[in-house]
Amino acid sequence: MADGGGVHGLTRAIPTKLAMEMILTGSSISSDRANDMVILNKTVTIVI
Repeated sequence: MADGGGVHGLTRAIPTKLAMEMILTGSSISSDRANDMVILNKTVTIVI
């Protein structure tokens, strides 16, 4: 489980069903999906 109130903050930021899916499955999400859920402000690509 996330530290620092991440779980509680997530349920406030996005709909409960999406938050529960992320919390219970623990799976990673893509930046496109995070952007669609409006939990991502900006995507930055770093070229090295």
